[in-house]
Amino acid sequence: MGSDPSVEELKPIIAARGEGTPLFLEEIVCSMADSGNLVGSPGDYRVAEDQPGVDIPESVQAVLAARIDRLDGFDKHVLQVAAVAGATFEASIISDVSESPPSAVAASLDRLESRGLVYRERVLPVPVHRFGHALMRDVAYDSLPKAQRTNLHTAMVRALDDIEGVDSDARIERRAFHALRGDLGPTAVRYASRAASKAIDASAYREAEALLRDAVSVLDGLPQDEETIELGVDLRMRIRVTSTGATGGLRRSLADLAEAQRMLDHIDDDGRRGLLAVHLGYSANMMGDAALAIEQSSLAEALGERSRDRWLAAEGRLLRAQAHNYAGWPMKVPALIEPDFSYLSSELRHETMGQTMIRSVVASSHMVVALSAMGRFDEAETWENEARSIATEAGRPFDRMYVCWVGGIRRDLMDDHEGSVALHRESVQIADENDIWFMTTFAQPWFGHALTRAGLLDEATQVLDAVIASAERADLPYVVALGRAFAAQTAVAMGDDARTEHLAAAALAFHREYPNPLVALVAESAMARSGSQAADEHLSRAVDLAASHGYAVWERELRRSVGS
Repeated sequence: MGSDPSVEELKPIIAARGEGTPLFLEEIVCSMADSGNLVGSPGDYRVAEDQPGVDIPESVQAVLAARIDRLDGFDKHVLQVAAVAGATFEASIISDVSESPPSAVAASLDRLESRGLVYRERVLPVPVHRFGHALMRDVAYDSLPKAQRTNLHTAMVRALDDIEGVDSDARIERRAFHALRGDLGPTAVRYASRAASKAIDASAYREAEALLRDAVSVLDGLPQDEETIELGVDLRMRIRVTSTGATGGLRRSLADLAEAQRMLDHIDDDGRRGLLAVHLGYSANMMGDAALAIEQSSLAEALGERSRDRWLAAEGRLLRAQAHNYAGWPMKVPALIEPDFSYLSSELRHETMGQTMIRSVVASSHMVVALSAMGRFDEAETWENEARSIATEAGRPFDRMYVCWVGGIRRDLMDDHEGSVALHRESVQIADENDIWFMTTFAQPWFGHALTRAGLLDEATQVLDAVIASAERADLPYVVALGRAFAAQTAVAMGDDARTEHLAAAALAFHREYPNPLVALVAESAMARSGSQAADEHLSRAVDLAASHGYAVWERELRRSVGS
């Protein structure tokens, strides 16, 4: 404002009204200058002598709205069109959508820039401007009637289509954004779906899930025929995939899949029924319901064989292999994966087939875990190298993260504790960098176990306590149970028998509801090493579980405990 005596008494009033926020203070002063209350230039203002009183706006939104209203008609329109375009925008798009000559738009943007409403970001290869702050854009956007906003979003899509081509995926995210807010119905659904596919390939699952849910909202408002039903089923299955990567909101995903199942009752489509069985099965695995997962895997395999859909049949077997690995039957895994792996690693080498991960990486990773549990470490290493090679070729963060995770499990089981912890940390780092929920919750129990085996007991406790709390919030009883079972082993190592018994008992309660030999084995072995009066019984049960389910590594370790 400067130091002119006429502005000194205004400063404390403006400071109070602006709540000390630089943005608010700047906009209040600019608004007062625009209105003629202040004259001069920034840093050298004075109160205008011909003003009967000084009007200080009540809020920053009021400040910005007043500044916009004081613009002449064309400049106001250009600013509003720019607000629809986005936080940054090309002058050429504004010209196309506003149907105004480029020279007139350029002159208007110069005037808006002189008032500090927009700023020039670059000149070449095309002029690009941006709003000074998000709130200015929000106020300009909200100043438009809803119908006019809708029409402008529709015009934005058409302008971008003219530039990029309807079938091109260039700037598809931006086109989807506008299409979802314009009156474009099926086009909005298609563009959102294409943008979601691009986001999934980059492991940007939160962005993809939001796009797909917006697409479902639009689709549900359209007339329902066989085509829209098919698309509605497909979108809901894809949401399950993005949810696994983004938030783990499996209860909501199960509701989506239940709606897809209801929709399929209205059409005859065994292919989609088989694919839906796959999605339901993977969701059941995440929840810890191995029986349901195996039931769905058998349905998918049968439908695939009947329709001669090789991938669907193979995916049914892969789903069953995952169910056995998660539930604690590693010995059953190789026979399910080995017959299909040549097909998966050649014809579908980098394909996700609409799932969260590349299918050949999933298959080889499950072989790593199963073979490691059985003590066949050299074979497991070969499969791990294959998984890492495919994941590296594809460059997908989720797959690289997963391979690090299973590599950490292999090293954990072969007593390379330092190597195990290092790989788990790398997996967590990839997940953090790419906002992948799976590793920050679902996969953390094994990280906690690796830390325990490495003697990093305080960190192990922190990791396992955090994952138990996170899994409880996400309503994932399997992850809670496995986290508690591994946390019981950490408590044993810390000499806390009471905590051990509490955690192990809770894990075993899950096992009684959803039979899971892995959870039971880890919990029983923790109880066997505690001060429990029934320690020998727990040890005997742990040995039997390890022997009967193929956990050769833990069987040997437990039998050494019996001998000692």
